[in-house]
Amino acid sequence: KRYNKASNVLRSIFTLLKKKFIVKINHAQGLEYLNEEDAEVIDLFTNKEQTEIIKHFNTVCPRFNIFLKLIYQIGVRPGEIRDLKCSMVDFKKNMLILPKEITKNGKIGRVPITDDLKCDLLSLNMENPDYYIFGIESPYCRRKDKLFLPSPYQISKNVAGNIWRENVRDILGIHKKMYWFKHKGANDKENEGMDLDVVKEIFRHSSENVTKIYATKHQERVFEKARMMIPEFK
Repeated sequence: KRYNKASNVLRSIFTLLKKKFIVKINHAQGLEYLNEEDAEVIDLFTNKEQTEIIKHFNTVCPRFNIFLKLIYQIGVRPGEIRDLKCSMVDFKKNMLILPKEITKNGKIGRVPITDDLKCDLLSLNMENPDYYIFGIESPYCRRKDKLFLPSPYQISKNVAGNIWRENVRDILGIHKKMYWFKHKGANDKENEGMDLDVVKEIFRHSSENVTKIYATKHQERVFEKARMMIPEFK
């Protein structure tokens, strides 16, 4: 998929270069499209697995559960969570304000926070607005009790993934990706009666079609509702 997108960009660039007489030959013209792989099958967490993971980290690294909650409840991306600073939380408006410098789409993001997430964040020492919310107490520290706390030092990109693999995959034996909590969060919201367009706004998606990638059970719910409304043939 990425190759096909990149080849399209190259075709466009060389077409323009040839049109402007900068090059004589469009070297990208012969690039072939690759067959795209099937979409990744998402194996949603069961409620039992989610509870097991939460209980485990409550013992091993409690603050990591706040990290996971941000993914599950409001769909904040792990890279964005890593960049979050204390100044980006508006407790009066119950909202995260994500500057465009840290968001995937380069736009300012506003995300509501739940009461329980607010309590979790307030339990941290967030007095210094310039501190990373999920930082590390000192550079190169490996102790789990020194991770995911407000600090001037940012955790490295692979810390969350490593902790997930070491604990969830290797210890608990649950072979599922951390980011799939966003998918479970989307489906659980719909199960609770939240409209897909509201989930879209929370996740900051450009369209409902993007949100449907995460709300994997959406079509099943629509079909079940339709099935009950289809009249008999009599």
